Amino acid sequence: MNNTYCLEKGSSLFRYDLIEPPTEWSSTHRNIEYTESVYGDKNAMSAFFFFNSEYQATETAKCAIKKVVDIQNPSIWITRCCPLEDMNLLDLRQFCTIIDLLSYLIEDGYNILSSQYKSFFNEGISFDRLKKMYLEIHDKIRGNALYYQDTQLMAEIIPISEQVEKFLNIDLRMPGQFIQLITDYSNGVYFIGELKSKGYEGIIFNETIWGHQGSDTICIFSASKLSSPKHYMI
Repeated sequence: MNNTYCLEKGSSLFRYDLIEPPTEWSSTHRNIEYTESVYGDKNAMSAFFFFNSEYQATETAKCAIKKVVDIQNPSIWITRCCPLEDMNLLDLRQFCTIIDLLSYLIEDGYNILSSQYKSFFNEGISFDRLKKMYLEIHDKIRGNALYYQDTQLMAEIIPISEQVEKFLNIDLRMPGQFIQLITDYSNGVYFIGELKSKGYEGIIFNETIWGHQGSDTICIFSASKLSSPKHYMI
């Protein structure tokens, strides 16, 4: 499976801030909605997250500002930029479930089911406790891409899948939410290291149910190939 995506030079990228962002790219700048957590820095890997839709960036900001309006004096800022040259991204948009995504990541050599990765949606429990559940499902599927059409097999898989869903505290139909989880806090530091070792400069994924709706999310590891940011307030 070829999961490499070329983010072409000149592609428009958009992100939002709830305070005025710096005039140049900064790996230490943080959005105020993510500044406080018992798990530390949500963007510990210091990556840059974008949408490929100006509309999506704006609408997401309008929802986000409601969460902090009583804490700070926020305003909505939209930043636009583009890659100065082609960039090599890992494309994770084609997976319909977290189980399918996990299978790909594990089979491609990512050390996801280890004690260093944590389920931050479930009190920081380490992913190594997910391994037994995953292997039970994997052994039943055994490379059968159409397993979901097998009624008897699904009857065996669903109870285990429900355990996985409870463990992660994420809807299994939203693989993009799992990707968000493995880029958050300390997870992101480990994941970015694995991705860089494979030659990737970022990832592209979709955070909606089934992963096939709306704008995509693009995570860039370094701003070195990005144009200078252009900001405006709405």
